[in-house]
Amino acid sequence: MKIHHPAPLLMLSLLAALAAVPEEALAATVPAPAVNISTAQQANVGYAVASDDLLQTHLATSSFEGDFRKEGANGAVAFNNGVYGGQGNQGNGGESATADGSHTATFTFDTVGGQGYNLSAINTYAGWDGNRGGQAYVVSYATAAAPTTFIELATVFFNATTRGGNTNSRVGLTGSGGWLATNVQTVRFQFSNGLDYGYAGYRELDVFGVAAAAPVPEPSQVAMLLAGMGLLAARARRKRVA
Repeated sequence: MKIHHPAPLLMLSLLAALAAVPEEALAATVPAPAVNISTAQQANVGYAVASDDLLQTHLATSSFEGDFRKEGANGAVAFNNGVYGGQGNQGNGGESATADGSHTATFTFDTVGGQGYNLSAINTYAGWDGNRGGQAYVVSYATAAAPTTFIELATVFFNATTRGGNTNSRVGLTGSGGWLATNVQTVRFQFSNGLDYGYAGYRELDVFGVAAAAPVPEPSQVAMLLAGMGLLAARARRKRVA
């Protein structure tokens, strides 16, 4: 007599249901992180920027909306080339990417490890003569599990007030008590309006983090898996006896 145990079928049904969960629902399970935002500004002196952040070492693709070369600035290449550049007007080939509310920059990391990256900090820099050294943007991210659904990380508006020379600014984002964001596959900067002179001259975007490790199963998940394997083994033995 053959005995058909419903447990293996139940496990298969549960796995199928999990696979069918829409990407938006997966993203919704990720809580919005608490973010610390720090700002700094200085006149006539630039900042040291990184040459080994994720945008330089683990970038797979990047895409841009808008013209980042107003007044002949260097353009989007300035975002992640590891160079801050000099002082003065950054038009005519200067080390800057000009951006306002019509501009978006999106950066997707490589898939080494398959789990995305845990971000520890984001530092952004701007600098121009006069007062185009402020910063205004919304930064969002998408996870490896839901790569097309973006979660807002922080809104930045820093209208640097340095006058009488070159305005340079730095904005730093860090997590409150942990990672800034986890399992990140893509980071998106949507630049905003409202700064003096209409747009800012961004010098560098630095994104720091490490490859995320594969998740460790919960004890209850391990127990369920072992129980299911035991039931499958028992069923196989019954088939042989029958």
